[in-house]
Amino acid sequence: MILLGGILATLFTLTVKADTIAQWTFESGGSYTGKPQHVWLTNIVADLGSGTASCLQSNVGGYSAFTGNGSSRSLSTSNLAVGDFFQFAVSTIGYTNIAVSFDQTSARIVGPRDFYFEYSENGLTFTKFGSPYMVLSNSVSANNEGSGLATTAWNSTTYQSAFTKSFNLGALTSINNANEIYFRLVVGDYTNVMGNATTINGLTAIDNFTVTGALSPAPEPATLALAAVGGLACFLARRSKRS
Repeated sequence: MILLGGILATLFTLTVKADTIAQWTFESGGSYTGKPQHVWLTNIVADLGSGTASCLQSNVGGYSAFTGNGSSRSLSTSNLAVGDFFQFAVSTIGYTNIAVSFDQTSARIVGPRDFYFEYSENGLTFTKFGSPYMVLSNSVSANNEGSGLATTAWNSTTYQSAFTKSFNLGALTSINNANEIYFRLVVGDYTNVMGNATTINGLTAIDNFTVTGALSPAPEPATLALAAVGGLACFLARRSKRS
């Protein structure tokens, strides 16, 4: 009876805890601030966990440590061409139910608005995931004019959840327990944060890029249910023998 109770308790109280696999806050800043324009910036080491970030900028622009979302720094670049991207590479060994979240903003007037999220299992072939997403300006007035969202501006002292994007990748079982998985935030077009067409993409900034997962192996509900049924059968068989 004690065995059965323990199994049932496990069945009904099991929760999946998300652990941080890797996170980039860009607070160190020294590895990319002042980097020359028109280069692929690489090997930005994660501030928490293990992984590397990079950014492809094919136009004439530059990198800098812009104000973060409630922190001192973020990674920013200007004049990204359509198809340019921020990239993050991590190992998911030992993890399932992968999810990604990050903060992003763009400068008013010419900051790019439209991006899409991609993933890859080999760093060569990338697949779009979910719908394209829109980035808010770091200016309150621009947000009001462009999207009607009255949000406080991106600033270094107060975190603003309106700038946070998240993607739940739990359905992608192929990226679980992998040596290295790649994620990209890709510029979709030349539409600025005001919703107008432009010929140049201005500054955009990324902060707090975080990859989470559940430690594996995590028992599936069906497995637990089967264990509970087996425990019940065992209990009843023992009880029958005793009687």
